[in-house]
Amino acid sequence: TSSEPNSTESAVNEPNLTETEYQRAVENHDPASVVVHPELLTEQGELQKERIILRLGEVKLPNGADRDVGTGQIQPVDQQVIKQQTVDAQAPAVRHLNTVEGIDVKNRYTIINAISVVPEANTSLADLRSTPGVERIHPNYEYNVTTFATNATRNQANINSRRVNQSQVGADALPDQYA
Repeated sequence: TSSEPNSTESAVNEPNLTETEYQRAVENHDPASVVVHPELLTEQGELQKERIILRLGEVKLPNGADRDVGTGQIQPVDQQVIKQQTVDAQAPAVRHLNTVEGIDVKNRYTIINAISVVPEANTSLADLRSTPGVERIHPNYEYNVTTFATNATRNQANINSRRVNQSQVGADALPDQYA
């Protein structure tokens, strides 16, 4: 269950994932290929972060997707298509995470195709690595605005903080409307 708002919008439909589709996703996933950020692990290989980001594969722009020539922003109709593709791509991962005791799904990010989770103490790294579609696992980075803007105005401090957070999750090239 989630205590935070889901980043998917109400116009995006949850997919009706069949058992066959789920089993195919599980079979095609290689847990050994998942890259795990070293900050997540103690010297004994135990998880040490409270909030973790599971990054899934990149969702491609649909064929014929339109971008505004001046801003590079994706047109609204294509945004909905991309969000739906991401929700569909996340379905096997979310189904898996909901069956593993001790993992709480906190948020789903459609633009960067990621899922935020909070594992309990008994959650193993293998539980996270076995999540279908996951390619990378890293900490959820949080920063204090004052760290980056000691002599800036409040508005500039917010902009600097947002830029750092985006770059940490690999979203620094996104147009501002997605940030």
